Amino acid sequence: MALTSCALYGTVRPHRRRIWHQGAAMLPSVAEEELTNGTKEEEERVSATAVLEIPLSKLKAFSALPSQLHTLTQEITASLTSDLVAVMKTDLVDRIHRSRSLSNDSMDVRDRLRSLIQNLVRTKSLRESIADWRSVVLGEVQGVVRQHIPSFDPRDDPQKEQEFLDILRLVLKDLLNSIEGLQVLNSSIAEIIEGLRPPAVPSELTAIHDSLFDTLSSSAESANILTSRVISTRADQHVKLDLREFVDVFNECWNFVVRCEVICRRMIVGLRCVIVSQAKSFLQAFHQSRITQSSKLVEDEQWSQADVPVSLQQATNLILDAAVHDPHEYILKIEAAVAAPTSPLPTLSSLQPPSSSLPAPGSDSGPSSPRPSSPRTNPRANGTSPPPPKKHLRIEERSYYMVPATQEMLLLLTDYLKVIVNLSLLTTDTMSRIIEFLKAFNSRTCQVVLGVGAMRSAGLKNITAKHLALASQSLSIVIALIPYVRETFRRHLSQKQAVILVEFDKLKRDYQEHQNEIHTKLIAIMGGMFRLRSPA
Repeated sequence: MALTSCALYGTVRPHRRRIWHQGAAMLPSVAEEELTNGTKEEEERVSATAVLEIPLSKLKAFSALPSQLHTLTQEITASLTSDLVAVMKTDLVDRIHRSRSLSNDSMDVRDRLRSLIQNLVRTKSLRESIADWRSVVLGEVQGVVRQHIPSFDPRDDPQKEQEFLDILRLVLKDLLNSIEGLQVLNSSIAEIIEGLRPPAVPSELTAIHDSLFDTLSSSAESANILTSRVISTRADQHVKLDLREFVDVFNECWNFVVRCEVICRRMIVGLRCVIVSQAKSFLQAFHQSRITQSSKLVEDEQWSQADVPVSLQQATNLILDAAVHDPHEYILKIEAAVAAPTSPLPTLSSLQPPSSSLPAPGSDSGPSSPRPSSPRTNPRANGTSPPPPKKHLRIEERSYYMVPATQEMLLLLTDYLKVIVNLSLLTTDTMSRIIEFLKAFNSRTCQVVLGVGAMRSAGLKNITAKHLALASQSLSIVIALIPYVRETFRRHLSQKQAVILVEFDKLKRDYQEHQNEIHTKLIAIMGGMFRLRSPA
């Protein structure tokens, strides 16, 4: 049985070897056939690729396709640009003329802008659309001014100052709304572009940001230039205004200028230069008027003693208080249409009052600045009747006799202090004017008293010792107040500007020299009277 199995195994095994050899012989032919078929397929793919690389424009049926695609792209771009400008213009107009918050509409506008901007980016024409938007914005800014003021011709501008100020406030408010609204739109567009997927090319993104910022800056500059033209038509009227009226106009324009500069992050000179120029012209007219009034008062003075009313004592007390803080009575409260932002002007130096006391009138020793005085209270504020007039004017612990001309001069002096409190930009200019004002009072007093000019101008028969004594008292009042006035200006000047305060020290010495001359004259008169009355 075992032998049979082996024989069977021996017969089967050679047969299987023959099958394996036959299969191995067939393998080369199959591989060659598959290789041949792969080569044919590769040749067919290469041939098809060569056919597809032929430009379609060379085919007669597709020769007009590029121009048609370009025209279609331009039409799509124009339509998208028109829609984008329309959406932004509608939102901007709403922000100009509506005082309520637009937060409810912001999301809707942002969604509409997002779809338009995405498609404009795909057509690679967003920058051109922003350029078209710029011209629309400038037109809207001009439209705001034309809406309220159709003409800039001063001959066609008969409004009273209050009417003009009301119109100016409306113009500035709408212009500022347009600039702030444009800033919001710019921010929305920038956020949408930065959130695009895939993101925009950095260089393209920077160019769009620059274009948006240029549109904002150009609109702010245009608004300032147009407003400056409106203000320029009133230049002659503005120099004749009283202080409160001019402060109204100045604050409205100045707050608008500063707000625009904060938004644009740079200086805008259009309206700034015009309003500063008008402020200086106003100050010169203001100063010349008070110089004339003071000279007329001194020339007509009879040099007779006058009682001191309570209002004058209070005005003098305010001059003393101004050395420490700006009195509430000096601040002209004005409700501005354009709220004042943080001013970029130099910060005022803080007050550091000296500890020494005020020197006696006529003395050249002691500090130039006074001892701080405590705030005074108004008797009317407590519901009590004002006390009767006094015989003397009190400055701290000293009493002085007064004449009407000196009383009026003190009231004019307070006007200069109100200027620097309400128009801090004019502090240095006002300081030179107030020194000139006090010099003129000193010079004119010398002419009419020592130069006996009062005998011609006021009709006095002669200059007596009483006249000289009252003139000396008037000079003593100014000498006592100069340190307080000096300290008031020091508070409103920067440390670099404080060097010009030395002019007050020179002014004080001039008054003291004049007073010494009056004292010499007075001593001579009293000596002559004594010799006449003394026995030989």
